[in-house]
Amino acid sequence: MTLPYLNWRTIVIQRLLLLLGLLILVGCGGNEALPTAVPTAFLPQNADAQAGISLPEAVPTGELAPLPSLSGVSGGGVASSGGLSGGSAPAGQPADGAAAAIVIADPFAQTTFTLNASLPTEPATAAALRQTPTGELTAEAARQLAQRFGFSGDLYQENSLASGDTAVTRPTIYYTFDGPRTFSIDPWSANYQDTSAPYDPANPPDFAAASQTAGQFLESRGLLDFPYIVRPGFGGDVLVLRLVNGQPLNQPEIVVGVSPAGTVSYVSYQVMPNLETVGDYPLITAADAWARLQNGVTANNIAYTVYPAGTAVPNPLSTARSWQRPYVPGQTVQLYGWPNAFLPASGSGAARVQLYPYQLAGNEEVINQIAEAAGQQIMVEGVMGDDGRSVTVSNWSPTSQEPLTWQGIVRREGDRVLFDTDDGQTFQLPDPPADLPDGLELFVFAWNSQPAADGPPLLQWERLDEATLPAALAADDTGGLIEIEPPAYESLTIDTVELAYFVTYLFAEGTADGGIPAAPTILLQPAWRFAGTLGSGEAVEFYVQAAGN
Repeated sequence: MTLPYLNWRTIVIQRLLLLLGLLILVGCGGNEALPTAVPTAFLPQNADAQAGISLPEAVPTGELAPLPSLSGVSGGGVASSGGLSGGSAPAGQPADGAAAAIVIADPFAQTTFTLNASLPTEPATAAALRQTPTGELTAEAARQLAQRFGFSGDLYQENSLASGDTAVTRPTIYYTFDGPRTFSIDPWSANYQDTSAPYDPANPPDFAAASQTAGQFLESRGLLDFPYIVRPGFGGDVLVLRLVNGQPLNQPEIVVGVSPAGTVSYVSYQVMPNLETVGDYPLITAADAWARLQNGVTANNIAYTVYPAGTAVPNPLSTARSWQRPYVPGQTVQLYGWPNAFLPASGSGAARVQLYPYQLAGNEEVINQIAEAAGQQIMVEGVMGDDGRSVTVSNWSPTSQEPLTWQGIVRREGDRVLFDTDDGQTFQLPDPPADLPDGLELFVFAWNSQPAADGPPLLQWERLDEATLPAALAADDTGGLIEIEPPAYESLTIDTVELAYFVTYLFAEGTADGGIPAAPTILLQPAWRFAGTLGSGEAVEFYVQAAGN
């Protein structure tokens, strides 16, 4: 989920990590209503992301430039060979200049394919469309969209000192706040979050009710101004997919997270406002696409996603439990971290500072001094506010405190909760969460420990995470090789064959000063969609590039 406060470096890392998220796509069953994986923040999943590739210009029919391939996409825990780096390497060998190679077996190599649907004979041509970045985001444009989402307060920009490198061009990102609600917008996307409506994918609302809630939220704000359909995503998520020539895209432009109580928790908004037609392209036939599919999924760079059986859509990023240190109103707290400082976009006024996940309050001069320390680690002492989200600062200073991290087992001993680390140490956990299970293996993040009047030392923890790691990824110790072992599928039956549209993201190499490109060019290109069911019960869909130029 997108956190309400993100600096530009976090955003770039997040986008790169989401490329790895392409390897962990999960959805729901049903051949006619397959959702795509949900875009977490800025980079939608199940989409081709290629760097340094130019799109064809819009040209008359008969003079069409080649379209980029659908390579570099993945599904069901498997990526097409070499896709994440833009090129392929021989099996078992890292590509030249690459830190690691990705070797992927084709899980459909021994699969028996059965076609239980007719192969369309039309259309013979279809348009490809392009969304070109609109350039620098203006404060007025940001303010107008914020108002549509219900925000009327001041706009802020993050203190540039937080980047640590003022010579690098960064995308313009605006923020605005209203109590527990936060809205951010950059040249590519907008993100809304309401922390008073907690998102709980393990306890999702009924999809019919959630889609009604999402529709009312978006329609009342004039945000559904294009043809679309809705489909279920992760628990409580409603996906809004654009229809192009009556066919949905393979991934959503809007994702609305609905809380178990039936209120909107967050919105990821990446609507394409200036789509233009690149040209009308000749297509390979559905029969040719079917033959290509059977001839090798990985070898032919065919995008696919495998969905678990049933109707539930688990979020693979939300299966592990975690706990933030709880504090009660009026409690004296000591916090460490790197402040996120937001300065008024108008150029004057009080700064807004957060030391995640709390907003810092108090004397304006003190808060502005902390804002000037953006990019440095600080220690803050203060009192927890009545809202549980703000800390009134009584003292602060720069620091260089090293965090403490351990893995181990939690256990209860009378009224005390103890943590036994893997290296043989034992600590007490003060303020333990009430729902922390006995015997759970944890990753613990803390800043310091202190002697206790009785028993083991007190570990001043900040966060507890259930110790689970993705089993699909393993790195060998001989060359940075990442091997992904997908399941091997014995059989599948295709029940739906149709022309659809596949989203491809093309990133520029960067700006002349080494800056970060603000937004990608987006290509919507026709693809033959084959959807069906594996012999093991999971639903599956494939996208075969349809443009035959």
